[in-house]
Amino acid sequence: MANTPSEVLNSLEQMIKNNNIELRYWAPIESNYLGEAGFFDPDPGGRNVSDFAREHGLQHRPGITLYRTHCKTPGPVLDELLTLAHEYGHYCSWRAKERSAEYETAIECDPCNWSQLSEASKQLIHGEEKRAWAYANETLRTLEFSDWPSFEKRESESMKIYCDKLWPKVSG
Repeated sequence: MANTPSEVLNSLEQMIKNNNIELRYWAPIESNYLGEAGFFDPDPGGRNVSDFAREHGLQHRPGITLYRTHCKTPGPVLDELLTLAHEYGHYCSWRAKERSAEYETAIECDPCNWSQLSEASKQLIHGEEKRAWAYANETLRTLEFSDWPSFEKRESESMKIYCDKLWPKVSG
């Protein structure tokens, strides 16, 4: 029997906790060029780690951030579940060492300038997004998710946004 979206979300949140991934909730930001509902960061703080943290050997752990209208108020369960599953998919890709240094460099580029990236960099970004959705699919199947039409719609809409940023159509 399939689990409800709430049950799947709770199970996914537990998987995230068990993998020592920090889960954060932020209010939306104006500069979110892709209209994303969240993101994965393999090394929060990264190059900006404080001297205190370095001196005390504090470890950074991977993080997933979800945007909410208000940080403490969950959004619609299905929306949060699909976003979290996709971002967890990025974690799975990172853990499997499928994200190259070239990808990490390319993704740092302002999305408004993605069309100017090399074709190889565009393919890396596109491939990582597809891979994250594939891992999300696999994870949700494990958790007995059942609303596949909603999943497929979200995946399709997300990939279209990325494709439009990477390979904008010339109007004329």
